Amino acid sequence: MFKGIVSIIFLAAAIATFFGLTKPLYNEIKNLNAQKSSFEEALANSRQIQETRDNLLSQYNKIPQENLDRLNKTLPVKTESMKFILEMESIVQKNGMTLKNIDIKEGEKGKTSENVNFGTEAENKSWETVPFSLKLSGSYGSFYSFLKDIEKDLRLTDINAITFSASETDFYEFNVEGTFYRISGIQNTQLSQTKDILNVLSLLKTIRLNLDFFDNTAFKSLYDFSVQLPASEVGKNNPFAP
Repeated sequence: MFKGIVSIIFLAAAIATFFGLTKPLYNEIKNLNAQKSSFEEALANSRQIQETRDNLLSQYNKIPQENLDRLNKTLPVKTESMKFILEMESIVQKNGMTLKNIDIKEGEKGKTSENVNFGTEAENKSWETVPFSLKLSGSYGSFYSFLKDIEKDLRLTDINAITFSASETDFYEFNVEGTFYRISGIQNTQLSQTKDILNVLSLLKTIRLNLDFFDNTAFKSLYDFSVQLPASEVGKNNPFAP
């Protein structure tokens, strides 16, 4: 009888020790193992990101600089309003017309491509449009040649609307409305959680560099009408300072 009571007491003490000391320690070990698995998964994903990035960079570095320069003129990073004005003026003069006015509506919000989000605080816009309007005068034949040059221009440009005034002679005033494109960069990108790493990895895996694009006949046939801006000496920030 006494031995049975002692056994029950030791069993109760063992149970109390388990729930009082051993179980919390056991739960902590389980949590640590779960964190270890999460960190190992994040490390594996980061290695995949690095491998994918290195592969893309290797392909990108194979592109000749001449092709990259042409591509940057097709879809520039900045608006470059002055370069666009000089480019249009060059095409107009080439076709024997007169450029009377040009207006780049940079303040108006153009269309953008579909956004890609990294988590909740990231936003990536790949391109956007900048509206513009032209007023020029000349013959119908000259204007037709002007439109053909716009079509062959290396800069990606859309003509959206054309109006003109009638004349008894072959001399007209044309009003042209259109848009050109520019790249819009990634903004507010923050990577702080594992799910963000997974989103980046998923995005990188969707990127495909088609190097055959640069050998395309249509791309090669585009003409570079861009005008190089002359270098100018930078003056004082305050012209009235001694």
